[in-house]
Amino acid sequence: MAEEYYNPEDLRKASIAELNLIEMLKNVARLTEDTYTEVNDIVVSFLDKQLDIAKTRYVKARHMKNQTEELKDKAMEYLVRVSTSLLYKDAYRYVLTDLDRMSQNLDAIAYRLYLLADRGYTVDEGVASDIRSFMDKIREQLSVLTTAIEMLGINPKKTLEEAERIIRMEEDADQSYRELELKIFEEYTEKLPLLLVLKEIVDLLEETSDLARDAADNLKYIALHKV
Repeated sequence: MAEEYYNPEDLRKASIAELNLIEMLKNVARLTEDTYTEVNDIVVSFLDKQLDIAKTRYVKARHMKNQTEELKDKAMEYLVRVSTSLLYKDAYRYVLTDLDRMSQNLDAIAYRLYLLADRGYTVDEGVASDIRSFMDKIREQLSVLTTAIEMLGINPKKTLEEAERIIRMEEDADQSYRELELKIFEEYTEKLPLLLVLKEIVDLLEETSDLARDAADNLKYIALHKV
């Protein structure tokens, strides 16, 4: 059997392409995290009964989602161009797709909050407190995910560690989701529109947590080939 041969120039090009792609991933991850911060502020405004503020901030959240989508599209185009030189192109594509879906979820959450605020709905403090706590857990997940991506090109062992953290954090967030879902059904059985929209919001948050875990799994796969 012939000995496998790697052209040094091909390896150099692959390395440069991968570093460029990681930089693009960083930008998408940072903007996704910034979008989450903006949506979290909208949620807090709504929970604090500052309904006009919750409504007006939706426009900014939508703009940030569109910016994230543009960055994702550029990264995807670049990935297609350099895909022949990348060994783990599918894993990178999955991470980009996960980040894009997170951004779409956040836009959907902001829009639903806009609808609730526009109709004058409010939430009791007990449920509001649990929503804040649930969102804090997911915010931490996204922060760690950004760090995991930032470390991928310079310290893949750190990426592995952060990816493992994200997976553990998702399990904790999932428990909070189940408890919050039950409380919403208990509190708002007689306010069906509010119940249904709140349920959609927490479902979107839970899916965002799952997407962070999925992205972490793919980052682990890439990082394992680098350590």
